[in-house]
Amino acid sequence: MRHISLACLTLVELPPPQMISAAADAGYQGVSLTAGGPLIPASMQTISPPHPLVGDRKLRRATMARAKDTGIKLDLLEGLVTSADFTSAACREFMDVAEEMDIKHLAAVNVDTDRGRMSESLAATCEMAGQRGLIVNIEFMPLLPFFTSVEETAKMLGEKIFPGLTMMVDVLHLCRSGGTVEDMSKIAPLVTGSQFSDGALARPSDERYLHQAMYERDIPGEGAFPLEEIFNALPDQAIVYLEVPKKSFRDRGLDAVERARRILDGMRRVEAMARH
Repeated sequence: MRHISLACLTLVELPPPQMISAAADAGYQGVSLTAGGPLIPASMQTISPPHPLVGDRKLRRATMARAKDTGIKLDLLEGLVTSADFTSAACREFMDVAEEMDIKHLAAVNVDTDRGRMSESLAATCEMAGQRGLIVNIEFMPLLPFFTSVEETAKMLGEKIFPGLTMMVDVLHLCRSGGTVEDMSKIAPLVTGSQFSDGALARPSDERYLHQAMYERDIPGEGAFPLEEIFNALPDQAIVYLEVPKKSFRDRGLDAVERARRILDGMRRVEAMARH
């Protein structure tokens, strides 16, 4: 069975140590965490997950201790954002956290609308990560200024200006940007992680799209995404992250472990079908 990791957005309300405990109780092998901190631009602060690890050494130590006690692997550090406010100092601080916590994979998103500045920031980020033995995964999304689709992202990675950069495929954004399983198969060697959820294939308004992405995704196997085919197109080493925020479940009073377990059960059913 593939290594399955609980994405931080799924149980966004929990501090990292509690999220790790919930992931362990629900049957996951790993988690992703969010760093927070100065790399998050002001325009994104309202949707940035709480409990930032940057600047909170006590929280980092508690998180590492809980991971050790439960056997949960810290797979990914999220929150590496290139924007007009990007600075090398903030990037170093982010990577210092990753190194301290022995997290090798970093999730990057670009929101900078200036192509030249974005390229400089991301190239510097990749160079810095390479010097530390870290891997940067760039995520694409139709609502972003660049890296809007799997095709565009593969083309930009092919330009070789971002050393060591790999791709994080969120299946929600893959399907909503018109990407196909064939596209996935073509770029599989570039993929080091994939965020799984489910939903309708039709793309809603941008406002509704963002709301679904942040607060209300479907459990794998309960929507229309071709998850079995996407799963089979992933390279063996790619980690599957379950990024399935369910505000409706929280509003109904379902506790974190039960929410995480239902999501994992759905993904394991998808995996079982994919392997037949």
